[in-house]
Amino acid sequence: MTIKIVQVVNNTSETLRYENLESKYSVEIKPKNPNWENNDWIPCSAYREDTVPTERSGKFIRITVGKRAPFKLSDDRWRFSFVDYPDSDTREGVQRWFGSFDGGEKLVLRVDGLRNLDKTQVATTIYKADESLGVGYVTAAVLSNLATAVSLVLMAVFL
Repeated sequence: MTIKIVQVVNNTSETLRYENLESKYSVEIKPKNPNWENNDWIPCSAYREDTVPTERSGKFIRITVGKRAPFKLSDDRWRFSFVDYPDSDTREGVQRWFGSFDGGEKLVLRVDGLRNLDKTQVATTIYKADESLGVGYVTAAVLSNLATAVSLVLMAVFL
């Protein structure tokens, strides 16, 4: 059984690009509009069941926020393998493993920009979801009702 990303949510002030190097599926999600802040509206991709590549395949999902160094996501025996790049040096990746899945899960990938003193860091949250959360945008209230599978602040990726 495989793990699938079904929607991508962009809660940053920059364009997010999601590229699955195995399925060839890619999508750009526009940045969050400052006018939406009080309404908790967050831009998202359309619903699509996109299988997460296994780490053994050498393929991965590349997620890029703005023009920053990307981070990579793959399935390593039903655990997510995250690789990010300190100092934007794509030769020296830091790999970490998170989550535990049975296979067959449908997941939503949310990317946030978290303000930390004078820098904004990228954070990801992965939720379990069985159906589409919305078209074009999703509200934070809908996301808060989902079960969180993984939550991670990527220390090396700054906006």
